Amino acid sequence: MSGIQVLPPGFGYGIVIGIGGFFAALMLGITFLQNRYTMYSTGQSEEFNTASRNVKPGLIAAGIVSSWTWSATLLTSSTFAYSYGICGPMWYGASGTFQILLFGLIAIKIKANAPGAHTFPEILYARHGIVAHITYLFNGFATNMLVGACLNLGGSQVVGALTGMNVYAACFLIPLVVGAYVIAGGLRSTFLCDYIHTVILFLSIFIFGFTLYATSPIVGSLDKFYDLLLSASEKMPIAKNASDGSYLTFHSVDGLVFAVDLLVAGFSTVWLDQAYWQRAIASRPETSVRAYILGGISWYGIPFGFATAMGLGCAALTGSKSFPTYPNPLSDAQNGAGLSSPATAIALLGKGGAGLMLLLLFMAVTSSTSAELIAVSSLITFDIYKTYIHPSATSKQLVTMSHAGIIIYALVLAVFCCILNVVNINLTWLLTVLGIIVGGASVPVGLVLLWSRMSTVATITAPYIGLAFGLISWFVTTKKRSGSISVETTGDVTNAVAGNLASWGGGAVVAVVLTLIFPKKYSDSHPDHVARNRKIMGIATTDVGAGEGAFGSDAASPNGVENPEQGDKEVKAQNASNAGESSPPPTESKPEALAPTGNELVDYLEAKQIEPMDPAQVSKSQKLATYFNWTYFFIALILVPFALFGVDGDRIFSRATFKGWVVMSFLWVWVSMVICVIYPVVESAGALGEIGKGVIRDLGGGGRRRKTTQGEKDGGNRNVRLRARVTDGRETTRFMRLSLTALACATACLLPTAHSVFSDEAFQVDWHYALLGVPQPHATFFHRPSVSSSATLLYTASEKGVLGAVNPKDGALVWRQPLRENRTVETNERTFLVPGEGLVVSASENGVTAWDPTDGRLVWNAPIGGAAAPKDLKRVPKDGSAISDFVVLYHEEKRTLVQRLDGITGKVMWEFSDRRGDSPLVLATDGSTVYYASSHHAALGQGNMKVSAINALTGQEAKGYTLNVDVSHCPGPLELKTSQDTDAPVLALAEHSSKEVLLNVLGSTKIETIQIDGKSGEEVEEIEVHLSKSPRILIHARSKTHGWAEVYQINAKSSSTTKAYSIPAIAEQDIFTAAAAPGPESHFVRITTSEVSLFSSESHGILGRWPRSSSTNQSIVHAAAEVVARSATSFAVRVAGTSTSGEWSLIRNGESVWSRYEDLSNAVAAAWADTDSAVDLAQQLELESHSSLFTAYLHRVKRHLQDLADLPRWLQSIPQSIINQFLGGSTSDQSYLTSRKAVIIATDGWLYSLDMTNAGKILWRTQIPVVGNHRSRLRDLSVDEQQGTLRIDGAVTINFNIDRGDIVAMKPCSHFSKIVDVPTTSGSAAMHIPENGLPQGLTGINSEGNFLISLNGDQKVQGWSLTEQPRLLWTFSPTPGFRIIQATYRPVHDPVASIGKVLGDRTVLYKYLSSNIALVTTVSADALTIYLLDGITGSVLHSVTETSIDTTSPVVSIISENWFAYTFFGTNAGPVTSSSTTSQNDAKAHHLTVTELYESPHFNDRGPLGSSPNASAFTPPGILYPHSISQSFVISQPISQLAVTTTMQGITSRSLLAYLPQTSALVAIPRPILDPRRPVGRDPTPAEVEEGLFRYNPFLEFDSKWYLSHSRDILGVDQILSTPTVLESSSLVFTYGHDLFGTRVAPSMTFDVLGKGFSKGALLGTVVALGMGVLALRPVVRKKMVAGRWKGQ
Repeated sequence: MSGIQVLPPGFGYGIVIGIGGFFAALMLGITFLQNRYTMYSTGQSEEFNTASRNVKPGLIAAGIVSSWTWSATLLTSSTFAYSYGICGPMWYGASGTFQILLFGLIAIKIKANAPGAHTFPEILYARHGIVAHITYLFNGFATNMLVGACLNLGGSQVVGALTGMNVYAACFLIPLVVGAYVIAGGLRSTFLCDYIHTVILFLSIFIFGFTLYATSPIVGSLDKFYDLLLSASEKMPIAKNASDGSYLTFHSVDGLVFAVDLLVAGFSTVWLDQAYWQRAIASRPETSVRAYILGGISWYGIPFGFATAMGLGCAALTGSKSFPTYPNPLSDAQNGAGLSSPATAIALLGKGGAGLMLLLLFMAVTSSTSAELIAVSSLITFDIYKTYIHPSATSKQLVTMSHAGIIIYALVLAVFCCILNVVNINLTWLLTVLGIIVGGASVPVGLVLLWSRMSTVATITAPYIGLAFGLISWFVTTKKRSGSISVETTGDVTNAVAGNLASWGGGAVVAVVLTLIFPKKYSDSHPDHVARNRKIMGIATTDVGAGEGAFGSDAASPNGVENPEQGDKEVKAQNASNAGESSPPPTESKPEALAPTGNELVDYLEAKQIEPMDPAQVSKSQKLATYFNWTYFFIALILVPFALFGVDGDRIFSRATFKGWVVMSFLWVWVSMVICVIYPVVESAGALGEIGKGVIRDLGGGGRRRKTTQGEKDGGNRNVRLRARVTDGRETTRFMRLSLTALACATACLLPTAHSVFSDEAFQVDWHYALLGVPQPHATFFHRPSVSSSATLLYTASEKGVLGAVNPKDGALVWRQPLRENRTVETNERTFLVPGEGLVVSASENGVTAWDPTDGRLVWNAPIGGAAAPKDLKRVPKDGSAISDFVVLYHEEKRTLVQRLDGITGKVMWEFSDRRGDSPLVLATDGSTVYYASSHHAALGQGNMKVSAINALTGQEAKGYTLNVDVSHCPGPLELKTSQDTDAPVLALAEHSSKEVLLNVLGSTKIETIQIDGKSGEEVEEIEVHLSKSPRILIHARSKTHGWAEVYQINAKSSSTTKAYSIPAIAEQDIFTAAAAPGPESHFVRITTSEVSLFSSESHGILGRWPRSSSTNQSIVHAAAEVVARSATSFAVRVAGTSTSGEWSLIRNGESVWSRYEDLSNAVAAAWADTDSAVDLAQQLELESHSSLFTAYLHRVKRHLQDLADLPRWLQSIPQSIINQFLGGSTSDQSYLTSRKAVIIATDGWLYSLDMTNAGKILWRTQIPVVGNHRSRLRDLSVDEQQGTLRIDGAVTINFNIDRGDIVAMKPCSHFSKIVDVPTTSGSAAMHIPENGLPQGLTGINSEGNFLISLNGDQKVQGWSLTEQPRLLWTFSPTPGFRIIQATYRPVHDPVASIGKVLGDRTVLYKYLSSNIALVTTVSADALTIYLLDGITGSVLHSVTETSIDTTSPVVSIISENWFAYTFFGTNAGPVTSSSTTSQNDAKAHHLTVTELYESPHFNDRGPLGSSPNASAFTPPGILYPHSISQSFVISQPISQLAVTTTMQGITSRSLLAYLPQTSALVAIPRPILDPRRPVGRDPTPAEVEEGLFRYNPFLEFDSKWYLSHSRDILGVDQILSTPTVLESSSLVFTYGHDLFGTRVAPSMTFDVLGKGFSKGALLGTVVALGMGVLALRPVVRKKMVAGRWKGQ
């Protein structure tokens, strides 16, 4: 289901267990503060289950928002926005809010008529007896079970989808963890945790909202959001939405059906959910209605604001490459599971967004689940345990039973959710059908309180009849509409609406009808029942048996059974009489027998709070609730939505309307935040102040001063105070033990966080430019990948022989395939590409290949033997089939070959061979005949063009004719084109520098000559021809400053042309292209630097004109275009243009959408550059230190003012940094750890700077100011601390600024083959090495210690002593028959941390270390010889020869520290060496050989020079020959490039970096794996094991952990670069060639930096827990110390 997992399973477990443990600890802390510093104690049942009925409206509103904000609120509201468009969030918010507001009426009735009730079944028991009690108790349990399943299962599935956590584990852990903290705190602490949840909820919504609407690079503005939704409406239209399925219309039929379903189901989820009754019971009587109004208004903003951003954002971001299922939208299963908002979070913020969404959902799930847990606990405690099992239970027993009820419900709920998951029930299904199951009881339970005539028969019977109606309607509708009954069909919205309406409406109608028919009500005169009823009604009694209460004996009916309505009336009458006397407060008579709790304080509060409300207050509150409900119903459910639905239903929101709508939704969230976050703090400021004072007194050692209760004030009861102190002392000691244990457990739960210490950083610390190469104009087009698809992809075959598809929405690469063998790439590769039905077909030197256009998989391949090269490829229609065939034109020496290939199998249907020696040029077909034109060389050197016609069915030559066109003596480049998909194929020939275009309708010998005249007095400089699928041809002409075009009509019958119209000249450079469009009509698109224009091929009128944005006004040299007709007069145009810089960009209606820097595929040189600000600061300080005091001061002030420019950006980055630190966000940008490294890249014509520490972001690019092809002449690129230098052989030396790319200086450059930096008296300078190898002298060269090794054109290695006149020291020539293919030396930065290798037995092998050695690789026809040369004397220190090798395969070598390695393909039968070596392999395979060099074969021996105080390399004793140890490994594939990681100090072990061309992968092989001292044929000794050696295996398998490129394909690597970072453990690696790839590696692990697995949250939680423990224990310790001192006295 998921497909969007971006976090590891540990993150899920960390969130569920860790945060649950944190809230358990928080509950304990809140409970402690409450019990210690307030008048309420959670040890009493009334406080635990009802919060002593004294919660203020602000906290009630926050609790309503928190508990009503299910995971379904966040997930399903976003799902419906994604499924139904902009109407979904409003319908969801409006329907749900109406239920909350209606419940305000219930709340006031509870306070007026049943102030003593704990649960709603208690009220049913009191008024209608045991049968009604059991009926509604069942419905209450069913509702809580289904609601709990929505919460738990929905949350578990999303946690599983985002993290991969086991769904069944989540189903158990979530309710159990939540149950743990509910047990700790009871209802009031649950309110407080609800408040904390609400704060986190709003913070998360604000982060997502501001990111989407303001800061996201993908969206970032409401205008872009609107445009993306327009695009989504075209690509993913919504069924039954107006305006062709637009997301921006309110006219959604399915949306309306959903709203009805949600409205009906909402009655069940609110009116039968004990959690809402519990909040009504817990609220203050005088403010209960206000609390529910505030809660309803606040909750409306959650689905409205959140789903508008996240649900519509999901649709808008589907085409973004950061979307988790890109390029596909969410599947139905993913959408049904509510994954639209998590997908949006991932697309916006990556892993940080996933973590934040996970935290947000967990808060929603736990908050709502906590309310359900304590609600079901109350049902079990009061409606089962106290009613039927233990009526006389004490308060302590009730609290214990409440705890047990929480545990029971948590376990049952977990099992129930697991069952639902097994049978494939998801969140949307549960929410859709919930009302069917319990809807029949929803209206009757409300009527019990709202309608005084409600009878017992109606109350009992209505739920069952409503359930029957609902089930019958549900199943019958499903069977009739969907044909079968299954989970999928029963979850259909329309089917579910039928069941919901029948259940809900049936219950309501039956309740009214049966009440009118059977008006009798239940009566019972049993004393216990009478007492229970009086207590629920708030009538205190002195003698339960007599039935007299404080409000008069007439409150009971004559038969002794309570009449609620009568009692209510008499209570009102008595209070009304009091009201007549200036409305004094109701008389507060002290209760005597009201189920004493054992605590006088709680008994007093209970007696006070169960009094009925003042009738005047009841009337006022009831009017307020009724007025507000009717107003809301009319405006929010009738006026606004149906006005938007019905008026101009076919129209979509305009841009301004949409922006206003989004702003309103976001402002509503702000209003909700003020009500739920700020208002509760304001109204509770006094209580918070008292608690704060108490804490301060405790911390100050002043002892606790308990808040004086009202009972103590009134009665002055000393026993109450004494008992409270004694009880509090015992509870404090007990609490200390429990709290410390809980805090320790919570801290332990937090420790295992979401990430492992060794977590994989794939795709975070690395980046990849997956390039195609510069597109070829004849092989680039838009094409629908399948007939059923409405979207197109952009296909191209590049100049480097790489075929690929790009998503036109964002430029993301969908797939690519190299067309050459062995996945290699080659510049200027001539390839062809044509679209087919369900195929794209390419032609290259490997033959013709068909590819799946969706994913690039191979469909079929038709190879061509010999050295034939493709010249053209065309599609030919097949009679009776929708699949076209293909014809291909080949050429090899003195032979032309034409083949027709079956479009389904690739089989050659026929082949035509022409051996007349002509040179084929182009191919064309009209369906029945295949034409190809070739250059025919006649006598006297004159060349004509010959056209051959071939029968398309048989392959037989039909006829041939010669055109009197000489193509062999054209002074400029030719443009020769043939039209495609037309009945009259045309051959067009234009010589770019001429003024004529020659046209020939193939099949005739007639040639039409079109003369092109200049404009504005300027001569024609260039002509281009553009052919369309209609019989129209566009001839584009350009002069020096102007561009214009003429369109001609082709007459197939007469083989003639007539001018159709002209496109006027404009004074700027332009290009034209024929646009792809559905249907027969053709279009031409003109692109200039200032605008894009659309022309029809039929008329001269401009169909559309779009000015180009300033960011897209670069010069485009060729383009492909696509036209979409929105209406008869409205068009949209997408242009994929290639600029002069090689940048491939898409312009949609003049606006730049994306750019791909394909010129980077031509990278020929690269160098590291340090752009760290610390370097710049050091330079600035150096400058200031050499300036005068005043100048230095002004300079410093200016520098600080410049630094302030980065302050807003730094402040803006703080929230994302916090998210990344605590929620596991991206770690790709760690420049503060690795220094700001950039890599400078030189291509054929441009310089680029890429930020290695920020995903390869392009910092700048500069055009190289040299005309011509630089690739073969660009020889050197070097960078120092201040500037870079680019040297082009025989042309110019360019100096540029490495921070900005500005050209600093240019000077001529002589011919050279190599550049070497050598030390001089003034620093360093570049020495040119020409082809003869003789260094060109430089002035100021240090006369001592400078030696140079060069390779000249005669295959000789020479050693030079560098002076003013370089002196030749020695010359080395390879063995006759061998040639030098590579000469390398140790890297310039190759630090050595230790001069010896310490063995397991503590002995030392001393390394052979020399900075003056060179490794020379030579090859012959079948042999390889490696030489190790001394750079001072030219002596051969070591050599090795491998025989029977294949020199056509890659042979590469590398040297570092005291070892070197080389690879080859052949039979390693035992190398012939000049010193000791070891060989183990004799296999025809790819080999990797590693050799280590030591000073001596003996341990603790430095060799012959070890004891010499002075030695010279020029004296015979000074030549120290190394001792070598070698091992060879068989590898599975060739290696074409080698490099070695490097670190700052060389302490970290190295890795051998190798590029594998067959799999396009980069691997890092750890050096210990390649240790030549691994024991052969035996197990290692204990000493060798301690050293890290293990048994030698000749076969080296590449471990998956070695792959630095992971699953990426890196094409055509030419060189691997490595550079150290400021961290000794890490090294930066960069490769270039065709693709660019950068990463950070740590061969010895990151031992010097905290890893991703380090939990900062756990550390912070531990510190906070310890601090709380210290604060909590301080008074206890102080008391113990005082007691100890008294005992000492």
